[in-house]
Amino acid sequence: MRQYDTVGGALAARAKLNAKLEAANAAVKAVEAERNELDDQLADLLKATGQDRATAAGLVASWDTKFITTVVDWDLFRPYVARTHNWQLLYRRVNLKACEELLETRRGRKPLPGTKFAEVTKLKITKATK
Repeated sequence: MRQYDTVGGALAARAKLNAKLEAANAAVKAVEAERNELDDQLADLLKATGQDRATAAGLVASWDTKFITTVVDWDLFRPYVARTHNWQLLYRRVNLKACEELLETRRGRKPLPGTKFAEVTKLKITKATK
């Protein structure tokens, strides 16, 4: 990889790479759209022929049915989880943005009970506006 002596030169090279990446991503999106259209046609063909599974060209097409649960009434769901102790139904993930906002209001930015926090600094490169 080439070494750059100036920040301007490195950013100019980065801009060229960004343009290449944008073009590649656009090509990927076009191929994905074409593939999605073909998948829709394939689903229609499987339904029309009454097939549950088909194999050709090293690929297998088959139906996969999954049941997805969506909570529509948290006021009913939360007490059920607590009453039955089915805590596995909930994710153990903290909403980072909510914690960040709450930390801003706490004196001395003390961590919330049972948590720890760290500040992460990351290089951010964005497209300049004209």
